[in-house]
Amino acid sequence: MKQIVGYFITLFLIGSSYMGFSQTKIDTVYVKYHNAENNTTKDSASFYRVRTIAGGVLKAEDYSIEDSSLESSAHYKSFDPYVKQGYCIYYLNDSVVYSEGDYMEGKKSGIWKKYYSSGELWYTETDVEGDRNGTLKGYYKTGEIKRIEEYKNDTLVTGKCYTKSGKDTAYYEMYIMPAFPGGEQAKMKYIQNHIIYPKKAMREHIQGTVYVSYVVTADGSIDDVKILKGKGVDELLDAEAIRCLKAMPTWTPGYIEGSPEKVRMIQRIKFSLTQ
Repeated sequence: MKQIVGYFITLFLIGSSYMGFSQTKIDTVYVKYHNAENNTTKDSASFYRVRTIAGGVLKAEDYSIEDSSLESSAHYKSFDPYVKQGYCIYYLNDSVVYSEGDYMEGKKSGIWKKYYSSGELWYTETDVEGDRNGTLKGYYKTGEIKRIEEYKNDTLVTGKCYTKSGKDTAYYEMYIMPAFPGGEQAKMKYIQNHIIYPKKAMREHIQGTVYVSYVVTADGSIDDVKILKGKGVDELLDAEAIRCLKAMPTWTPGYIEGSPEKVRMIQRIKFSLTQ
C-alpha cells in the first residue's frame, strides 16, 4: 500500500514540474452514490463530492453526508457525465483503505486489491471492463493463501480453499447474502400481508414509495431499521414501513469467508391507493 501511494505521489510531482503554475479549480456537488453518472440535490444525496481540476487532471473526493468522513478518491475522464479513469481508492472509517485499483472508461480494469478493516491484504482480483476475469487470490490476515478462484466474464469457473498450513479444504463462497425464510418471493408476500396502510394517509390521499435500510445481524435478527436519507414519503407511511420490517421473522444470516456477519439491506415499499 505504501509503495503504491508513494509511486503515485512521485508521478504527480514529476508531472507538476511540467505544468508550472496551472490554475486549480475546486467546487462541491452532491451525488447519490459513488458511481452515479450525474449530480443530485443535497436532500437526496448520500455523498458530497469535492471536485478538483488541475493542469487538465480531474479528481474528486466523496465525503459522507452523515458524518463528513472521506469515502473515496478517484480520477476522472469527465465530470459531465462522470466517467472514472485512472487510480481510485475507497476508504473505511475515513482513513482505513478498503479497496484500490484503476478504472478505464468508467469500469474497473486490471488488478484490484481489497483489505481487511484492520489493514491487511484480503484479496486481489483481475478485472476487465468491470468484470472479474482471471485469478482471484484471497489471504488470511497473517498472509497465507486462503483461496484461489478463476473467473471468466464475472462467472466463477473453479475455486479452491486452503487451511493456514496450505492444505486443501472444502470450498466455501466468499460472500453469501442473508436469506428471508422461504426466499425472496416469501419476503414480498410477507410484506404484502403485513403492511397496513395508515387510515389517515388514505383519507388524505398520501401515497408513494419508501426506501428502508435495515441490518440482518449475525444471528439473523433485524436491527437498525431506518428510512434512507431523502427516501421517505410521509411520517405516517415511513413509520408503517419501519414497523413492518422490524417485525420480520429471523433470517438466515449472511456469511463472509465462512463466518456469519451482519449485512445491511435495502427494501422498497410502495404505498398506492390505485389497484
